[in-house]
Amino acid sequence: MKREYLPIKTLPAWQHLNGVVLSGVSFQKLGFDEHGADKGSGIVATEPKSSSENDPKPEILLQIPGDLVLSLETVHNYAKSDRDLRDVLEPMGDFGRTARGAILIFLLIQLSHNCPDYRSKQVVGVSNPWTEYVKFLPPSFPLPTFYTAQEQDLLRGTSMADALEAKNVSLEREFDNIREATKSIPWCQQLWWSEETGALTIDDWKYIDAAYRSRMLDLPGSGLAMVPCIDMANHTSGDGVKALYEEDSQGSAILQLRWGKTLQPGDEITISYGDEKPASEMLFSYGFLEDGRTEAREISLNLEIPEDDPLGLPKRIFCQNDTGIRILAARSPEDAQEVTWKSALAWIACVNEEDGLHFGLAQTTDGGKELEVRWKDEKMQSPGHLHEALSADPLWEIIQLRAAVLLLERLETQLALLQELQEPIAKIREDPVALESMFRPTIFETIFRFRNMEGELLEKAIEDLIKQVSEILTALSPT
Repeated sequence: MKREYLPIKTLPAWQHLNGVVLSGVSFQKLGFDEHGADKGSGIVATEPKSSSENDPKPEILLQIPGDLVLSLETVHNYAKSDRDLRDVLEPMGDFGRTARGAILIFLLIQLSHNCPDYRSKQVVGVSNPWTEYVKFLPPSFPLPTFYTAQEQDLLRGTSMADALEAKNVSLEREFDNIREATKSIPWCQQLWWSEETGALTIDDWKYIDAAYRSRMLDLPGSGLAMVPCIDMANHTSGDGVKALYEEDSQGSAILQLRWGKTLQPGDEITISYGDEKPASEMLFSYGFLEDGRTEAREISLNLEIPEDDPLGLPKRIFCQNDTGIRILAARSPEDAQEVTWKSALAWIACVNEEDGLHFGLAQTTDGGKELEVRWKDEKMQSPGHLHEALSADPLWEIIQLRAAVLLLERLETQLALLQELQEPIAKIREDPVALESMFRPTIFETIFRFRNMEGELLEKAIEDLIKQVSEILTALSPT
């Protein structure tokens, strides 16, 4: 559907009207990056500020009234007086009772309220402060869900490829669920779904999902929420973080200067979206990798159990959502191991009935059935419990060897897939004309950096696993 946008220079009018208090800061356009891409907007200091470690009270830069914080509770409060919002929330069931689901549906109503194509037909929803604020959201987001097909192909061999495919499938499923749940509502059928008059598309759903993911904050009192104005604070890490977001005793959201920090006019006020987040999460949720980052920190990959494993299905059921592998880089130079891994499925994949693993069905107190897992007659309550039992078993070295070999094969396959594109991508990078004819330069460079980071971590993990396999084989060899 068509959307309306307002320039950032008009935001002060909305801010004054809705009781947002600024102290020595303003909202400004940040210009363009080296490739000519729009850097969007940010929060910039307009006067000197300082905060000592001994200050009894924080230096408040922004204060947002609590009723402007868009949370699960806020959305359901709006629904009490907005019949159209309630019409959509109620048939969505459990999805509409989650913070993400409720906020996305709320944003969808606001975009529909503002859509120029709808004005001559029907006004959707009740106007509120967010109805105008959504016009200040960026026209687009550089998240992977909005990559072109060619840009998505550059992700082949990275952990992002499978994650992006799964995310797109999930978004399409959610969109289909909304259509099924609301197509019998007359105004939804006319404005959203009708072949003649409907204007809602999957790209609209992707847009509000991107807005939520890239601007969501986790507030102590409100939980997952979107906070107007504070959501314009950009990310940096480490010592460069100038501010923190918090909730005060009145329930207002505040942006405060970090203790021990100073600001000069023109300084950008930055927050941390999470210093420990891996490169994949930064790219997936925010669409960028911060300057100076050189490490992937973590890679998450899927893990397949061999098709001929007769216990493959119950093994996956037992591990529930923990059915992949996490490769983690060392957190500090003092760590004994440079790369570690975590995978509940890898351990259970390496043992079978002849080793002592048994599956069965046990009756629950309500008369139902549940999967029961035993290791040598001891009932396993969780994948973690099984790992503890395996580590105390006489077969532990054999099981470690099996797991290391399984992971080594998986990582070597992933690295080979990643390396297939390295040479052609490097050649494109050396030809600016070819690059700009096929890709957005900023997106291309971000993916190029990401591929190198994940490749380096995969190589380190493979090196460590080869060493581990060698050490176990030496220990098992007869003297």
